[in-house]
Amino acid sequence: MRLSDLVVKKGIAIDTNLLLLYFVGYQDKGLIGRFTKRLSGYSFDDYDLLIKFTKQFKLNVTTPSILTEVSNFLDDEPEPYRNALAKMPTHLELIQETHWPTIELIKNDPISFKKFGLTDATLIELAKQDYVVLTQDSNLSSYIVGKGYASVDFKSVVNQLIQKKPAF
Repeated sequence: MRLSDLVVKKGIAIDTNLLLLYFVGYQDKGLIGRFTKRLSGYSFDDYDLLIKFTKQFKLNVTTPSILTEVSNFLDDEPEPYRNALAKMPTHLELIQETHWPTIELIKNDPISFKKFGLTDATLIELAKQDYVVLTQDSNLSSYIVGKGYASVDFKSVVNQLIQKKPAF
């Protein structure tokens, strides 16, 4: 799927680790490679690509479960990372938050919920509602695409750019 096909969707939903990369990189790009587990595989260039890619969409959406995971990951880290947590409200003014009761997610799609859990079930629901899901989870992205919805595997985009192939 080309980028021009994606940007006509309602907007973009960013998975937990990439939203974490966004918040930490905004706070201080120098913290990206040093983040204990979650961001150790990301670089400054990944952050810049994430920003460039998400700016193509008119609306960024998230869910309470994604924000909870991001908040918990940041809260477990030393002070420089917690500063990113303090700046979350500034970012949240630019992101639309949407949610569903958990029981509704389970009833609507018990297979997705059982296979991926609550947070990813919310991303699948957003994909069903015509949002592009941006994730680093190849299995989740493949599952969403296999269901006929739009998802972009961030790792695959980065790999294509490294190999100098068109990402879209």
